[in-house]
Amino acid sequence: NMGQFLRYPQRAAIYYDNGKKVDSLSVDEAVSEDGVITSEGTNFNGIMITGDNGSVTALDGYTIDFTGWGENDMGGVGAGLYAVGDGLNATFRDTTVRTYGATRTAVFTGGDSTVNLNNVHVYTYSGELPEGTGDLNNMEVPWMLGLIGDCRATNALGGTETTWNDSTIVAYDWGALSTDSLGSSYDAGSHSGGNVNLTTVNSYIATLYSGYGAYADGGAIDRFIESCFDVADIALIMTGTGEGTFQGTYVNAGSNAVMVHAGGGGTINAVNSLFRVGGTAFLIKDSMMTVNIENSHFYFDGTAEYDPEIAALFGLDPSDDIFEYETYDRALYNDLDATNIVKVQHNADAGSGSDASQEPVVVNVTDSELEGDFLNTCADVLTVTTFMMGNEVTRDRPSRSMELNLTDSSVTGAISLGEDEWDSNELVTISGGVNDFQFASGTTLGFFTDGEHGLSLTLSSTEWTPTETCYITKLVIDDQSVINGVMTVDGAPAAIGPGTYTGAIVLSL
Repeated sequence: NMGQFLRYPQRAAIYYDNGKKVDSLSVDEAVSEDGVITSEGTNFNGIMITGDNGSVTALDGYTIDFTGWGENDMGGVGAGLYAVGDGLNATFRDTTVRTYGATRTAVFTGGDSTVNLNNVHVYTYSGELPEGTGDLNNMEVPWMLGLIGDCRATNALGGTETTWNDSTIVAYDWGALSTDSLGSSYDAGSHSGGNVNLTTVNSYIATLYSGYGAYADGGAIDRFIESCFDVADIALIMTGTGEGTFQGTYVNAGSNAVMVHAGGGGTINAVNSLFRVGGTAFLIKDSMMTVNIENSHFYFDGTAEYDPEIAALFGLDPSDDIFEYETYDRALYNDLDATNIVKVQHNADAGSGSDASQEPVVVNVTDSELEGDFLNTCADVLTVTTFMMGNEVTRDRPSRSMELNLTDSSVTGAISLGEDEWDSNELVTISGGVNDFQFASGTTLGFFTDGEHGLSLTLSSTEWTPTETCYITKLVIDDQSVINGVMTVDGAPAAIGPGTYTGAIVLSL
């Protein structure tokens, strides 16, 4: 953990190894005759499954109800369901897990395991951290995400392939489906490499007070099929070179559908999906990324409150106590008045790493009728100064181009370069450090560029209607495309027709 080896004694109500229950490592007294496992203490696990070489374990019909904090959710300490192994195949069915307490993970998977969760329902409630622990062992959400909370409902590590079918994952705060894609370096698992594969099918994912629906870090591959996100803040956060795919999925998010930071070449796929967001749909910060949008729709009326009608469709009871909560001031979030489908933006957190290769963000849109904007506010260098943990830090953020390719589509909105206006809020972490969280409070369109990076637009059988004056550096238009507006190139009026244009291109109604 962050360069340290941490070891914990772990205890479990039920312990399986290589397909067999190990009585000497199981606390049978914690399990009732009807399969209810309860604990009112620290670090006690519900069901732990380990194994290797293709061992198979399948369990069903349990109810787990835990109160008390867990000491380290990157080790599955105190998790309700735990499955880690090299070549392990584990299945949980018809099971409910509720935890009440800081970092009391409901489900933990790791190693090179294959884990299937069928009709599994998870609810986690945050709690106060023990005094003096702070975020020493990742016991609260990293401050630079601008979120609040100290309990992520699930965590998948190593090279695990974890699939949720017909399931429910509800977290009060921090996050619902988390990954820490550390290869397979997790000590209790294998050592052969690999990345997390996280999939949901016909499942409901929610965060209530604050938090993200899912994470895809490193090379993690997250795929959401016929599922629903009903999240206070962000549906999916991405870093690294992984993948986030929405297929036939509905998203209601208080701020972003996807927020990317420190990405090095990952992919976002939105296929046959509907997104309702409170701000920018796909917010890409200082990151190399490819975005593919196909037959999807975007609306900018997403809320930070869950939708009880959607919850009921997935079998939840809106009168459940977990839905009794208050929202908090969301002034921390980017572009809450924006109508951006994709925005490439600087990362204004000076302490966070970024991909400095300056490769472009590529956005491909096909078969879609869209109302919204595509903006690159990252084409010029930004010097950032923030206050972190008692120190003032200043760093440059590199510029980056955006390449937008529209095919067999229509777009009504701005496609332009721009510059963000920045504001800040102080975040005080539980560990006592004060951090300055920068957020974009507005955007001005114009030729904000370092002269090398810009915005390239290619139209193929597409109609574009600008809703305000737009600024781009390259335009390619075929003979089946239409732009409803007027154009100048390097200050001179130019007819809009098939061809390739470069320079200072201005398009307006």
